[in-house]
Amino acid sequence: MYIFDGAMGTMLQAAGLEEGYCPELFNVERPKVVKNIHAQYLQHGSDVITTNTFGACGLKLEDYDLQDRVREINIAAVKVAKEAIAEVKPSARVAGSMGPTGRFLQPLGNMSFDDIYDTYREQAEALIEGGVDFIIIETIIDVQEMRAALLASLDAREAAGRQKMMYKSSVNFLSVKTVVLLLVHRQQ
Repeated sequence: MYIFDGAMGTMLQAAGLEEGYCPELFNVERPKVVKNIHAQYLQHGSDVITTNTFGACGLKLEDYDLQDRVREINIAAVKVAKEAIAEVKPSARVAGSMGPTGRFLQPLGNMSFDDIYDTYREQAEALIEGGVDFIIIETIIDVQEMRAALLASLDAREAAGRQKMMYKSSVNFLSVKTVVLLLVHRQQ
């Protein structure tokens, strides 16, 4: 059994995140703040640290004109998490967080399935390149968007030569909250 960490956004707000500032940019511009948050969770018993990448896909980063920095931001997030783990709890693992795009798929919105898939594929590739142990797809209410994120993650894992270890999906239709956990361990 693994104990995951908790919220990142509220911790960043407590550490000085200002309204309108991209939380994921802290990975690059204020990594010590993110590392300290990870360290606190590890010190209090977490076995898995979730990267500060909930909104770090290209479509979401467009809101901050940062869509060209997807790879940089995601890799930096994994690096910061791994640094905290190395210093505090070397046995802990890193889960790469992938959250909703903030866009709607057709016919409700203007995004195609392929558009959503492509943005998640880019993020998954960066997280895997950074060295995550897991990818967690979370808080996506549209099942088709979640499907695009899952397929993109599986394809990115396969392209990176990672071995399939386990896949777990949980859908609660009463709350319409979807969480998918995908292990992406390297082949030994």
